Amino acid sequence: MEEAVIPKVSVVIPNFNGESFLGACLDSLLAQRFKDFEVIAVDNGSSDRSVSILQTHLLKPRIIRLDQNLGFAGAVNLGLEQAQADLIALFNNDAVADQDWLFELVAGADKNPEFDFFASLILQKESPEKIESAGVRYTLQCRSLPIFENETIGGQVRPVEVFLASAAAVLIRNKLFDRIGKFDPDYFAYLEDLDFFLRARLAGARGMLVPQAVVYHLGAGTELKDQPGRKRMESGQRVYLISRNRWYLIWDNLPLSAIFLLIPLIKLGWLRGFGYHLFRSGRLGDFLKGTWSGFFSMFQRSKKRQTVKALRRIGLGELLGWMQRGFRPL
Repeated sequence: MEEAVIPKVSVVIPNFNGESFLGACLDSLLAQRFKDFEVIAVDNGSSDRSVSILQTHLLKPRIIRLDQNLGFAGAVNLGLEQAQADLIALFNNDAVADQDWLFELVAGADKNPEFDFFASLILQKESPEKIESAGVRYTLQCRSLPIFENETIGGQVRPVEVFLASAAAVLIRNKLFDRIGKFDPDYFAYLEDLDFFLRARLAGARGMLVPQAVVYHLGAGTELKDQPGRKRMESGQRVYLISRNRWYLIWDNLPLSAIFLLIPLIKLGWLRGFGYHLFRSGRLGDFLKGTWSGFFSMFQRSKKRQTVKALRRIGLGELLGWMQRGFRPL
């Protein structure tokens, strides 16, 4: 019997009710210049035509069908269980990749063996001259901040070491999952990628931006009752999950010494969120419910906290330095 050939890259795509943009996502992968990859699509119990699109597309992805929505984290983890490649690419169903996207990411991984994950340059699909993310910061206020967000693309984008990355389009060495574990399904959706990459950085892993690996991302594409577009109308579910998961990130990952030092800044960051949802989003109730659920989860998160503590290889000074700057030149 002929042995199955293991590809160099496994691309994992979580999907939930993505029929309006899933075809374009798959088309962009089919057009990739780099060909040594497989696609694993995990469908979170979609009620639209998503599965039919996956079944009939020329890309012929491997499909994992679920009868319920396990969220982004749960879907990614199931895809990872099926992936055998040394390199894992996570790719949002509402993203479209430039034809050189995988080629550039793989080249970056081959040339830089000391790095463990590789962030893409993610541009706004609605305004492709604007940057959505070039890696991600986790600030001293314990808020996530995409690097160069909303800036016009220009000379500021170059290869740099980044603190964190967005899972909308990222390449990760498979051995990193063996080392620190997979995504935490407790997060369900939103900030689960920052939890993974923050855990990785605390364990001594490193990430870099590959600016030639370009992806166009549709904001609020995957349906959590958001209304996508230039002016996003946020759903109550989204606001609740982000405000809850923000506290999960703190309790799961930060040393107690860092939490005590950052209390005034954490409070300031929370007040900024309070003001935004009071005066702009109209979702203050959902924000407060998420805050309540997350803030008082400290003891429930103790097992995860101990796991992260056992992995930790960097000191408080280095952690705070990365939280302050978010990236540094190579």
